[in-house]
Amino acid sequence: MNDLTILAIIPARGGSKGIQRKNIKKLNGKPLIAYSIETALQCDRINRIAVTTEDDEIYNYANTYDINVIKRPKELAKDDSPTLPVLQHTIDYLKTSSHFQPDIIVLLQPTSPLRTVEDIDNCIDKLIFERCDTVVSIKKISHPIEWIVTKDEHDKIKHFIPRKKNLRRQDSNIQIFLPNGAVYVFWLATIMERKMIYGPDTRAYVMPDKRSIDIDSEFDFFIAEKILEKMK
Repeated sequence: MNDLTILAIIPARGGSKGIQRKNIKKLNGKPLIAYSIETALQCDRINRIAVTTEDDEIYNYANTYDINVIKRPKELAKDDSPTLPVLQHTIDYLKTSSHFQPDIIVLLQPTSPLRTVEDIDNCIDKLIFERCDTVVSIKKISHPIEWIVTKDEHDKIKHFIPRKKNLRRQDSNIQIFLPNGAVYVFWLATIMERKMIYGPDTRAYVMPDKRSIDIDSEFDFFIAEKILEKMK
């Protein structure tokens, strides 16, 4: 197992909708992307780290670390650009430029600053020892799925699935989870040969709410700051 080569990829666009220039915005004194880079650097099992960006400011900042920083084409940095071709471009670039080809890829999105080295290691172990295609970090949703509602154009509410009358939270026998965006781990073949992120055999790694913050709004940013302040 020790001879497996692991590449961490951190994709960081310059643009964002919810928060302007989110990936470079200061969170408790340092750019948001710094948390993902520094956690990856602390992970001894990761052999190489690559930041992929189209943005000059992010490119220059990431280059202050001892990592690979790759300029990606602007067509791979749009709001609707899928993640898979970004990963493939990074892998192809490293193979061409430095003859580096990993066995395992770890995707670390900059919007998850509270993930830990232990979270990354646990996901890698799960991929290796369970011999699955992909491992995705998730968080538990505290409310029962029976409470989820939809609404029509007149704001009339309809339950997403039938529910018992006066159902209490503790009475639901269905546990539901949501991918938290913190850690994705795959074999190279899942990305390059099967051309997918969620392989046919995708397993879950459950993370607590406190480390599952996925920054998409100013409120998420505020919560992350408060958690980091308390941790200090």
